[in-house]
Amino acid sequence: MPTEIINAAINGNSDVLVQLLELMHEDPREVMITIGKSHSAPEQTEVEHTTALSELTTSATRFGDTLLHLLISRRHNELALRVFLKEQSLLQAHNNKFETPLHTAAKVGNEEVVRDLIQLNPDEVRDTLSKTNANGDTALHVAANHNHKDLVCELMRFDPEAAYKGNTLGFSPLYIAAVEGHTSMVQAMLQVDAALPCTKFSDGTFLVHVAARMGNSDLVVHFLQKYPDYAELLDPCRRNLFHMAAEQKDEKVFTTVFALATTGRPDISQMIESMINSRDYEGNTPLHIAAMKGHSGVMRAIWNKLNQDPGALLRNQKGETAFDLSVIQVRNTNEVYV
Repeated sequence: MPTEIINAAINGNSDVLVQLLELMHEDPREVMITIGKSHSAPEQTEVEHTTALSELTTSATRFGDTLLHLLISRRHNELALRVFLKEQSLLQAHNNKFETPLHTAAKVGNEEVVRDLIQLNPDEVRDTLSKTNANGDTALHVAANHNHKDLVCELMRFDPEAAYKGNTLGFSPLYIAAVEGHTSMVQAMLQVDAALPCTKFSDGTFLVHVAARMGNSDLVVHFLQKYPDYAELLDPCRRNLFHMAAEQKDEKVFTTVFALATTGRPDISQMIESMINSRDYEGNTPLHIAAMKGHSGVMRAIWNKLNQDPGALLRNQKGETAFDLSVIQVRNTNEVYV
């Protein structure tokens, strides 16, 4: 790509680009695309001129970025739309990292240009949305990773199936958002698609498990209060969210969610009691795992509620109760300080 065009794209110099590439002067948002309109055969010189313009418009930098990549990344959106209307194939052109201009828009959160591109040519945008970069991520994956909530929701509404597509590692945009701790965006995604809460990820877990595993107590509480029917979902090892929370070093999720049992909602209280006593494939309840991990707060609850909570006396496949494991932990801890 000529340096003059690169500089014009970076600086948003419309006069230079209009002159060199013969872009339209009108607002591209007001342009109607007509297909199948008959034209007389162009002269040879006109064909050569058109070919030269096309080659110039579709040229790329040494990093493989096209003019559309550059304009979108710097939010020169009106110019980007003019270039798109002149060479619509540029939307699917990829740079050296296999990023399309949609990936670029997703990275910087340029929601406005994506919305305008959808209005101008939805089919082209839909086709491009399925393209993956060198990491196997679609534009929606990239937007989710960079926490661009509005753009994520815009793309989900435009193409609902895109939210379920896994990348090379099998991770969906929702999974990425949950792992990265983008709580507000996850909540917005759940509002756009009511089926997402019960979506099983590639590793056999569900959203509530990932939130618990990542220590995101705010998202777990939101999930329990809004989608209580899905709270008792199990992973392939028959573990629920309390099992996941108990495995973490931080007790926050476990204690925060356990506190919901005292909020006065009978349905949640009964559900939490059932989940606390639920056994995984080894017969361990969440209390067993918490005791094995040495969670002092949970172990105190085991000791204090020994007479009232029969879950502390449930035995796993090794014949151990959560109370037994808590005693072992206390003994081992004392031995460390002896």
